[in-house]
Amino acid sequence: MLAVAAMAAPVGTLRADTNAGKLRIVNLYRGADGKPGAVDVYLGPETPSASATVTLPFGQSSAYLTVPSPPPHLLFYPARQRASRLYDLNLQQEVGPGTPVSVNGEQVTAILGPATTKSAAATVSVVREWSTSRFALYAPKPGIALVVGWAGAVQSADPQQRPAFRLGLPGKGCLRHRMPGEETVTAAHFSPFEAPKGMTPIAVYAATDERCSGAPLAGPRQVPTFLQGRTYVLLHGPTAGPVDLLALPIPYPQEP
Repeated sequence: MLAVAAMAAPVGTLRADTNAGKLRIVNLYRGADGKPGAVDVYLGPETPSASATVTLPFGQSSAYLTVPSPPPHLLFYPARQRASRLYDLNLQQEVGPGTPVSVNGEQVTAILGPATTKSAAATVSVVREWSTSRFALYAPKPGIALVVGWAGAVQSADPQQRPAFRLGLPGKGCLRHRMPGEETVTAAHFSPFEAPKGMTPIAVYAATDERCSGAPLAGPRQVPTFLQGRTYVLLHGPTAGPVDLLALPIPYPQEP
């Protein structure tokens, strides 16, 4: 059972840059068989003698890493297995055409998601949490604690028919959504919901349970929430298997 993501420290030293961005990685990778696995992550040029920048067990997050300029590739492999690459993320191209991650004020999280039933290759979702110059994740609101729900780490036999869910408080109904049209938690959006501050018991419900009054699919789990802050609630699980959630606070960026 995973509740709050643990943090793994990077190995070695990365080249700093006065205009560098910050990037962290979350491992929610499952193979095509649905089994979770640890991964080795390489940030920068890949050489035969290079050590992994960080090794992440399933359900762990790295610390924020300084992204060199120009942005390198981010490479993922099964832990201790260099023969089969899971994903090659070109930060400069895939975080945004012509708008690489290493710009002043950028803070980004990359989530390594599950394989499909037909391929062992991982999926990767990149979410921009803070930016001084571009659109970023739904901003904090004064006096409100927010959780940001996402279901992209729930495996599905049909990528075109991804499951949807609701977040709620047992006995108190569903969390109030903040974005029109995003009442449910899906793989398509990182959707914000209001939540009480503190250690909040959040549960996952079926999308058809419009009042979150039935039996939860997962939880409740104690999720740390804070005023004027945001916390990811990342749903994950194997195809046709149980769903669980992982909480990951989104910190304020350090001022330059």
